[in-house]
Amino acid sequence: MEVKIINFLKYIIQSKMGHKNYKWNMSKEKGKEISTKYIKEILNEKKDHSIHYQELLLLLQNRTQTLNITQNKKPKTLLTFIRTVYGSLEYLIEAIDDIELIYGKERIIKLREPENVHVNEWILVE
Repeated sequence: MEVKIINFLKYIIQSKMGHKNYKWNMSKEKGKEISTKYIKEILNEKKDHSIHYQELLLLLQNRTQTLNITQNKKPKTLLTFIRTVYGSLEYLIEAIDDIELIYGKERIIKLREPENVHVNEWILVE
């Protein structure tokens, strides 16, 4: 009797949490790949390869409106996918190796430079 009650309580807790059934039309990895592509595209358009957090949110929202993303057969945006699956855009950016989030007065997202590239080096061609 006690085992049945415990199993029933576990079932109720799992069903309320929403983690039991993943009903998105794309995998977590595919979502990360698409998000990374759009974020890098936006950062590469900027002169110093950095952008304010709020501006990035607006540009991502505008550029990804046409993507076909659904949850339980209902249309959703890429930002909704990121918030639901990763918790927030900040957590996703921390999971991407090539992009960093700089905390300060304003949050800034910046494209990391490869370690083997030196900005101050000169190459002489004769």
